[in-house]
Amino acid sequence: MLGKAPTSLRLVGFVLAVGVVFATPLATAFGMGVDADSVNEMKNAGATPQYGQTWVGKWMKTYGWSGFESDMRKMRDAGVIPVVQWYYYGDSISPNCVQYGCDGRTKSEWDAMAKELATRAKSIMGSKPYYVVLEPEFQKNGIQDWETFDGYLENQAKIMKANGGSGVKVVVGFGHWGNWERFDRAVAASHLTGFQILRGSTRDSSSTAIGSADYMLQLTAKLKKDWNKPVLVYDLGISTYGGWEWVQEKALQNVIAKRAELKAAGVEAIVWRYVYDNDHSSGYFGPAEKTWGVKRADGSKKAAYDELVTLIKGSTSTSTSTSTSTSSTSGSVFSGVKGNEWWIETKVANSPRKVEARVDGGSWVALSLKSWGSWAVSTRAPTGSVVELRATYADGSTKSASYHWPSATPTTSTSSGSTTSTATFDTNFRLVKLEEWWTQVDVTSGTTIVKVDARVNGGSWIALEKKSYGHWAESFRVPAGSRVEFRATASNGAVDHSTSYTR
Repeated sequence: MLGKAPTSLRLVGFVLAVGVVFATPLATAFGMGVDADSVNEMKNAGATPQYGQTWVGKWMKTYGWSGFESDMRKMRDAGVIPVVQWYYYGDSISPNCVQYGCDGRTKSEWDAMAKELATRAKSIMGSKPYYVVLEPEFQKNGIQDWETFDGYLENQAKIMKANGGSGVKVVVGFGHWGNWERFDRAVAASHLTGFQILRGSTRDSSSTAIGSADYMLQLTAKLKKDWNKPVLVYDLGISTYGGWEWVQEKALQNVIAKRAELKAAGVEAIVWRYVYDNDHSSGYFGPAEKTWGVKRADGSKKAAYDELVTLIKGSTSTSTSTSTSTSSTSGSVFSGVKGNEWWIETKVANSPRKVEARVDGGSWVALSLKSWGSWAVSTRAPTGSVVELRATYADGSTKSASYHWPSATPTTSTSSGSTTSTATFDTNFRLVKLEEWWTQVDVTSGTTIVKVDARVNGGSWIALEKKSYGHWAESFRVPAGSRVEFRATASNGAVDHSTSYTR
């Protein structure tokens, strides 16, 4: 039940300030967003920005890029992480339209505008993070059954990565009506998956709208199971047209009640479409397109206004502390903290049940306990970022600390005139894909990987090829029930093995 994004649609979300300001987030927190024109409205109500959103489409050819650039600067200056909806084909999308052109749209222009979008975004954001959602809600008009479009989306992701700078994160913007499995190449080339949910009385029942939180849980669980990547709910809206103010209120109350489940399921952020009603009447929902807001156009509040404020407040920190010291926690359980741009490592006292880290207020990432007694993970932590560590114990208690990164430089020792790094070589094997004639794995490490091999049922090692989208893959037969093992070779000759995976 998805609506067409109006030309003037601009959505914005919420950001956690970084630098020397640390925060301990609610366990139930995920990012929340509203439209750009309502950011101050929410701030005045006590809500704090974390993610942002703006729309880009073919209309840039007519109206220019100044509106987009203004939004990006506004979000950058406010400390908001932009989410850019790259909506070129829109409702015109179909296999024939993409392949042969329609309504003034061509594939060559799609690619050219993608490069321009990425280039302009990079010039404004530099290395600061921002997200690009590829062709939101694209699964319609037969495109969901067209395998070729998977490759086209993959190429769009590559264009964004090649031209958008180090801060760009690509999102595959699924609709929510199936055939997700066809788009494995696009997902492999992207950082997140996502979906949109809009509900209105012109198309839906009130019970369907009120149950939006449950549907989000269902879709998120499927995306996580299929792809194991963070999930962005990039456009949520419940229209009040037709006496549905109570429906909108109940729907948001359910999201509030289930925010811990949504966070645990893998939801990274939810963006609410509008705070104010507007005069955009075209689209799938007809007249209901005018009333997505929790405020009427005259500024008066609807029943759901306070619910949205509550939801946004719940997405932010409960307390903050300012410090310029290495760690924000005295008597910390963390010791021997070290790493680099792609490595976080620490020893943790008192045998925690789990240890996690996050960078600049992003999603928590689990560390694994290594054979040498430290907890570690390979994840990007740029120089100058703030890395927070969190240890959880059997009784449910937690300990946390924050560090300006890198907290330490891996030491070196010299022997016989040569320099050898003392950092231990360790590898993460993830996003494993095993098909009868296709084997694929994503390999990350704090050390440069020069070779990846695989073997089936303990047989001979087979070299994998590093693909343009960053994963290692090769075509060879893996019968059902087989065990597959991977090994990675580092530039210094060290070798690390994965566990076994069963097809």
